[in-house]
Amino acid sequence: MTYVAFLLVFLGEVAIRALFGIQDIPAAFGHGFLAGLVVLGVDFVSYFIRSFSPRS
Repeated sequence: MTYVAFLLVFLGEVAIRALFGIQDIPAAFGHGFLAGLVVLGVDFVSYFIRSFSPRS
């Protein structure tokens, strides 16, 4: 599921830049990749925090 979110964020960044006519495609890929890494980082941190909480 996290990788689907990564892909959607990445493609969303590229699509928004295409929609607004921003021609800097390499920057769109770079920003999309970084945004996807943020999604993965948030997922990792939330998993790490949940690993310390007791299961109910």
